[in-house]
Amino acid sequence: MTIFTGLRGMVPIVGALCVAISMATFSATAARAEDAPTVGQIAAKAAGKVDLAKAPFVPAVQAPMGVSFNRPTPKLGNAPLAAPQSRPETVGPQAPGTALSLYFQTQSVNQNVGGTFPPDGDIATSQHFTVQANNLVLTMYNLDTGVLAKQVSLNTFFGDGTSFIFDPRAIFDPIWQRWVILGDGCNPCSGTGTNGFFKLGVSVSSDPTAGFFIYSFNVGTANGDFPDFPQMVMDLHSIIFTYNDFLGNGGFDARTFAVSKAYLYNGLGFGVPVFGGSGCTVAPPYVLDNGGPSYTLVACPGDNGVFLGPITNSGLSNVSVAHWQAKVPVPAYATPPCAPQFGVSYCLDTSDARFENRSAQIGDRIWNVHEIAVGTATPRWYEFKTSNSTLVSNGVWFSTLTSSDFHPSIVVNNVGATSTSPTGETFGTWMSIDATNHVNIQLHAIGGSFDSAGSGAGIAVGPASSLPLTNQTFNGNRSGDYSYISLFPGSFGSCAANELAILEGEISLGTIWGTRIGIVKHC
Repeated sequence: MTIFTGLRGMVPIVGALCVAISMATFSATAARAEDAPTVGQIAAKAAGKVDLAKAPFVPAVQAPMGVSFNRPTPKLGNAPLAAPQSRPETVGPQAPGTALSLYFQTQSVNQNVGGTFPPDGDIATSQHFTVQANNLVLTMYNLDTGVLAKQVSLNTFFGDGTSFIFDPRAIFDPIWQRWVILGDGCNPCSGTGTNGFFKLGVSVSSDPTAGFFIYSFNVGTANGDFPDFPQMVMDLHSIIFTYNDFLGNGGFDARTFAVSKAYLYNGLGFGVPVFGGSGCTVAPPYVLDNGGPSYTLVACPGDNGVFLGPITNSGLSNVSVAHWQAKVPVPAYATPPCAPQFGVSYCLDTSDARFENRSAQIGDRIWNVHEIAVGTATPRWYEFKTSNSTLVSNGVWFSTLTSSDFHPSIVVNNVGATSTSPTGETFGTWMSIDATNHVNIQLHAIGGSFDSAGSGAGIAVGPASSLPLTNQTFNGNRSGDYSYISLFPGSFGSCAANELAILEGEISLGTIWGTRIGIVKHC
């Protein structure tokens, strides 16, 4: 595998790495600015500590028989399903965007290293390190030298040799220079005795290869419940978590909680409430300034609006969470069809129109993207104004008129922001397949400026996969479930801070998945 290009001094390093190791029940009276109900309490003990330089190797625990994770949201929204449209979708202002350019790309972790599927890729970056999180492995690159700095199984990282740990998420706090790594765990993972919990690692410094505080805590679920599809992000004061709770009695509840950074960054115990009451997946906000409140977003499968919900006093004892403040009208959408691949009868899952990843919030603007049906699976992005709960702009991304495009994510910065537009440049990424034109999985990236995230194909990140992806049958033919693109928080050459972004997504290596890392820039 080609070695990561070092960002410091733009010196390419050549070599090889041996990689070892029910919103359906949201009624007309539900769209109101009320707190979500408190459904549980998390009480976490003071964290243990691990030094990754000395941590003993623990093999990754594979998915047990009978476990079902990354499940679809079980219910639809309360609006009629939209008829699938043909491309292009001509809704919302389509302001010209600032074109991204590709700085670097390379193949990275694959299923032989991760050990299970889907890969569920997340990525976070500081000025000196990038951390890639996949099932069931963490991979850390040194950006100054371009070399692999550390690679450990999730079980090694969390010091747990018996639990199945999956759905990893990773963020970097550029203010406090801390890494936060989340894993969803279960032991046992099925039946009436199902025990689900979170594993959380918080670095003690800006070096992700060194020491971490390690937490393990129940997330307010009862025995028999299965906490699934966690998301994690931050605002100025707290780390915010959301997850889907599949209840042991067959019900469903999407939940939110927040923990003060003051506790987590010092390894202290904490106690916080968990808020529920959403019938569809909740996306938490990555808040990039000191504004407030922080807003969650909810998009149900098959609906005609997106719910905004404020979190106030996050990290404090009087925290208030609402999973809805208002239902902002958007063009009605349907859940996307699966993505057919060239050369094989093996159609890949494209999720259920939920927001698969964290939103990006600056000032009174918040952005997110999900895949819907516009003939085929198509990412549609939105920019909302939180101060008056309105849709500012929206658009779609697609590789070609016949491609299937799915598992998108979006980030924004405030470079060039104005008094009327607090966000400056946007970055997005997604996976694309065009069976009609004999193109299998390929990553794409796109960007815009001010009130646009661009439209159309953007740029390809690396070559398309030569083989279809197979052997991934697990509650449908899985691919990724999510990908991410992360802002580089430092300046680089002619680029200001946050004008570069590092992305991660899935590619096909035939019967196993692979991943690709790319660096794109606005400057």
